[in-house]
Amino acid sequence: MLVRQPSPWLCRCMGYALQDTQQEQQFRADLVALTPHLRSFALSICRDACQTDDLVQESLLKAWQHREQFRPGSALKSWVFTILRNSFIGERRRSWRSCPLEPEIAENTLYAVSDPIKVIELDEMRRALAALETEQREAVLLIGAGGLPYAVAAKVCGAKVGTMKSRASRGRVRLQEILDAGDYGMDGERCGDATAIIFAQVARICARGPEAC
Repeated sequence: MLVRQPSPWLCRCMGYALQDTQQEQQFRADLVALTPHLRSFALSICRDACQTDDLVQESLLKAWQHREQFRPGSALKSWVFTILRNSFIGERRRSWRSCPLEPEIAENTLYAVSDPIKVIELDEMRRALAALETEQREAVLLIGAGGLPYAVAAKVCGAKVGTMKSRASRGRVRLQEILDAGDYGMDGERCGDATAIIFAQVARICARGPEAC
């Protein structure tokens, strides 16, 4: 597989300088090594090669600019994946003109990259979501994972705000019932792809209602 390296512009922004400390040099090298993993994750969410490149470059640059916030000894991959995921959500929110994010399902993905238990739990939730009725599933995805306000989600789905609130409420209750009962099957998807699949589903639903953006 051909692995693209960060652009010359990004390399300049990341400060390839002689005065860099050994720690900064190692941090930068570790970031660059994550590039193919970031691109694979971004592509699974965006489904667009150009947007994927932009998202990866933006995430690497943000990680470098905020490197002092990274706690040595913690998982760099998880940290950078979170930056990428938040950048993707931020871009979607701007395009949807939505209010501040209200994460419910999405908050679990903060840990799903590095915690095997969270990976399994998130995939179980993904499969349980698939067992919901279509209208309830879309409401829970848009409001819970996508963070859309009820008014925007209602426009995307062509429903009234009250109807969307009702769908989301019933969907959450039903989702918990499905999870408690383990009433969901296997579908052949990898557990580690749950995050990307959930956000891709949100993007596809929103693509149906561009007039709401």
